[in-house]
Amino acid sequence: MTLYELIQKISAILTPDTGYFYEYCMHHCDDDGGFLRSRYCYRDKPLKDCTLREPKHKAVVCFEQMYQKDTDKFYLCQKNGKEFVTALFGLQLFYTSDEMIEEEMEVSCNLGYTISYVFDLDSGTYTIEEREPIY
Repeated sequence: MTLYELIQKISAILTPDTGYFYEYCMHHCDDDGGFLRSRYCYRDKPLKDCTLREPKHKAVVCFEQMYQKDTDKFYLCQKNGKEFVTALFGLQLFYTSDEMIEEEMEVSCNLGYTISYVFDLDSGTYTIEEREPIY
C-alpha cells in the first residue's frame, strides 16, 4: 500500500461524498516521517507518495477538535481564483505499524490532538476516542 492509497481509504470512510479529507491531506499536511501533520496553509505541490513498509489494517487520525460530519468542517475555499479544501482544525495521521496506534494516540493527545479516530481499513469503519492530556 502507498501513502496515497492509505489517505484515499481513510477519506472514503470519513468524507465519502466529497473526498475532502484526501484533498486536505495532499495540500495541507507535512510528512514528518511516519506521520502527517497539518501545516495550516495551502501548498500547491502535493505530498510526495511513498510505499508503506507494512500492510495497513488500521490507521489513526488525531484531531484538535471533533470532526462533525454533519457540519462538514472540511470545506471548499477559493483564493486568487484557485479552489482548495481546508479545515477548521489541525490533525495528525500516522502511517507506522498497526501495533503503534495506542502510543501514537498518547503522544498526539499531549500535543493537543485529543480526539482520535481509529480506522479499521478492512471493514471501512472507525471508532472515536477522546483523551485528556497527561502533562
